[in-house]
Formats: sequence, C-alpha cells, structure tokens
Amino acid sequence: MKKESVIVLMFLVLMASVYAAGGGSGGSTFKTPDCTDNSYACTEWSPCDESGKQTRKCTLVETCIEKGGKKPLESADCEYVSSLESKLKCGNLDTVRDRVKCRLELSQGEQFKELDIKYLPEECGAIKGNALKREQCIVRYKSFQKCWRFKDGPERFKCVREGLGLGQNLSEEIKKCNDKLGTERASCIKDVRELVFTEIKFRFYNLEERAESMLEKGADKELVADFITGIEIKKQEFNSAENNAERKQIVNDIQKKWKEFLEKAKSQIK
Repeated sequence: MKKESVIVLMFLVLMASVYAAGGGSGGSTFKTPDCTDNSYACTEWSPCDESGKQTRKCTLVETCIEKGGKKPLESADCEYVSSLESKLKCGNLDTVRDRVKCRLELSQGEQFKELDIKYLPEECGAIKGNALKREQCIVRYKSFQKCWRFKDGPERFKCVREGLGLGQNLSEEIKKCNDKLGTERASCIKDVRELVFTEIKFRFYNLEERAESMLEKGADKELVADFITGIEIKKQEFNSAENNAERKQIVNDIQKKWKEFLEKAKSQIK
C-alpha cells in the first residue's frame, strides 16, 4: 500500500471516531457548565438599613447554566448601627473584655454619655433573636440603679428584692404558688424561680461594682477588667444552664474567682 493511501486511511479512521463521539449526528461534545460563585461579579454590600438588612447586586460574567441556587446571596441580615450609636467609644468593640476595659478607662462624664447613647448591659446584649427578652433584661438592669444608693449589704439586696416583687421570705412566695392549681401553679413557680435567678445575678453584678471600686484604691486595671469579664461570661453560662446543679457550680466558680481577685487586689492596694 502506498504511503499516501496509509495517511488517507488513518485520517478516515480518526474522522470516524470523531463522528462516533458526537453520536453519529454531527453534534458537538461541549457541555455548558453549571454556574458557581466565581461565575458572578458582586458589588460591595450596602450599609445596613434600619430593618437589619443589607443588599448587593451580583452579575453573571461567565457563560454557564444558572441552576441549583449557585448565585451568591444578594440580601443578608446585619446589625443596624445608627449614626448616633456609631459615636460609642466602647459599645461597638468586638469582645466582652475589650468593652469592659474600655468602660473602665472612661471618665465619669464619658460613661454617662455612653449610657445615654446606648444602655445595653453585656448580659442583655448576649440575648439574640428575642427583642422582647432583651428589652426585659434592660428594664431589669435599670430598675437596679436605685439600689446603689444603699450601702453594700442587706439594705441593697432588700431594695433589689422589693424591686423584683419578691418577698423577704422565699418559702412564703413558694407557698403562694402551692395554693394555686394546675398550669397556674406551674406558671407561678416558674416566675418565682426566674426572679430568684435574677436576684442571684444581681449579686454577681454587685461583685463587679465592688471590684471596680478598688481601682481608686490602687488595684490594677487589667486585673479588674479580667475579673469583670469573667463574671459577665459566667452570667451568660448561668442563663444557659439546664439544671440547678450547673447553676450551683457557676455560683461556686464565681465565689472562687472573687476570693482569688481579692488576694491579688490586696497585694496591689497600698
């Protein structure tokens, strides 16, 4: 067979394989890919609006098939910060410790201004997705303020109990619930329990205030910030505790933290 004939034969074989791959109909083997995140060009997110939403526009820049929800999100939830709140010196910092330390460094006038712009205790700020519960938490903290005028001790705690609507004798409060029936009794016991938990957390709050007062006596600011941060985290753990055994352990942990803090602070106070 001549060399030219061999070349022609090889060419025909190759062409036959191409047609076979195309299904014998002359169709192309190219398949348009599905779109991915990289197939789109997106603008920057818009500022967060008052409804807690931010948006952007994503435009397809590659030839692909839009299916399977591959297009990037063009709307997302966000935390709205008003122009007034943007003036906060401490409230918008990232971590609990950063915010605590920042507040300790504010002058009294700066503290009042900060609270006037946004009053949001750390425990309340940790409540997400439940605006009513967060607001109730803030109201509780505000109701405590009048009790600071009393000297630390029984009078201050009496003020708190009265503000919560708790009698001085807890067994009497439980007895009132036991006089009720069914769901009304269960609801009463739950309410009393939550009030008692709130009083316990006020005692944690009271330790924070006592620690802060030691700054004027010479206690180290870093030490005080660490203690207050630890207590704030323990409050959140107390709120998420599933049983009384866990809550009791948290109380014991805080008592231990307080003793350790006092030992270190006393060595710094002249």
